[in-house]
Amino acid sequence: MALGNLAQRFLVALVAVPILLVLFYYHRPEPAWAVIFVASLVAMDELFAMMLPAQDRRAAVVLGGLAVAAFYWLDDPRALAGYGDAVPAVLRGAALAGSTIPLLLTVVAPGLYYLFRFRDIPSVAGRYVATVTGIVYAGYLLTYLAKLKLVDPAQGGDTILIVLIVAWAADTAGYFAGRYLGKAKLYEAVSPKKTWAGAWAASRARSWAWLRSS
Repeated sequence: MALGNLAQRFLVALVAVPILLVLFYYHRPEPAWAVIFVASLVAMDELFAMMLPAQDRRAAVVLGGLAVAAFYWLDDPRALAGYGDAVPAVLRGAALAGSTIPLLLTVVAPGLYYLFRFRDIPSVAGRYVATVTGIVYAGYLLTYLAKLKLVDPAQGGDTILIVLIVAWAADTAGYFAGRYLGKAKLYEAVSPKKTWAGAWAASRARSWAWLRSS
């Protein structure tokens, strides 16, 4: 018998939460980054599935993965600080460039890729905007979560957990409000089951959870 949506969520949480807690509270920041990096790839892939033709999605995810990895490892010198002489010279040199390399991978590389592949400005413009939007929205914003652990390895696990609890509370409230109270659809083209009632409940739960955790 197929499980309902709520049962699936509960089982995923039952398995995933203990694993995530171990990784987020590990004394090194790399495990937390690895989990969040994979999550960012999945998020970008889902967003690109809505915004790009099928033949462009793999390239967009690869570009996004390179950009967010550079954003984590090269934008903040602390990401490489604990490795000393073990860091290859090329990475040390790249880290000195600060945010330049992540910016090039996010803004310049997608434009060059689409221009050389399609050579059609109207077509390239749409693909370029969608790719950069996906990298920033689904990639960079999630990577900031990993940077919380990088900034403070001792307390970063608590900070990440608070952010996730706030998101979980909003998602849960939105789910139940939308399921039992929602009638008016929010934006069916993007998410057919989202309702105004769910959006309102999610925003209220997010505010409550954030205030309680502060």
